[in-house]
Amino acid sequence: MGRTSEHKSHEHSRLITREFCHKHQIRPEQSSFMRCLRCGICCQETDMMLSEEDIARLEKRGHNRKSFVRIDAEGYALLRNRQGHCVFYNIQERRCEVYAFRPAGCRVYPVVFDEESGVIVDFICHALGSISEDEKARRGKCVIRLLEKIDAQANARRSK
Repeated sequence: MGRTSEHKSHEHSRLITREFCHKHQIRPEQSSFMRCLRCGICCQETDMMLSEEDIARLEKRGHNRKSFVRIDAEGYALLRNRQGHCVFYNIQERRCEVYAFRPAGCRVYPVVFDEESGVIVDFICHALGSISEDEKARRGKCVIRLLEKIDAQANARRSK
C-alpha cells in the first residue's frame, strides 16, 4: 500500500509540476528540478507565504484553513509552524505530508527573493549547489510573479 500511495502521490506531484511549468512558461525538459534531501532545514520556523491558490489547493485536500494559515499584521497569509517546523512537515519521517500539493513557494525553493540581493538561491539549503544559473533564472521569474500575486492578495486583505 505504501508504495502505491507514494507512487500516486509522486505522479500527482509530477502532474502539478508540469502544470506549474506550463503556467509559468518553464519547459520541463530544460529544467533539472532539484531533488529534496528531506533535511527539513527549509521547513524550520518557516515564514512561507501562501497564495489564495495554495490555500484552496490544500483546502480541497481536506485541510482546514485555520489549521495551516496565519495572517500577519500586513495581511500576508503564511504557513503555520508546529513544534518549530511547518505544520505539514513530518519530523519523524523527515518529509512533507502534502508534498504533491505543496505551496508554489515550496515548489520553486531554494530560489527565493532577498530584499537586498534580489533573486538568490537560499544559502541554508543543503542542495543549493544543484541549482544551475539557468534554473535559478527560470525559478526566479516564477518567484517574482508569485510575490506580485501574493502582494496583491495581502493588499486586498488590508483594505477590507
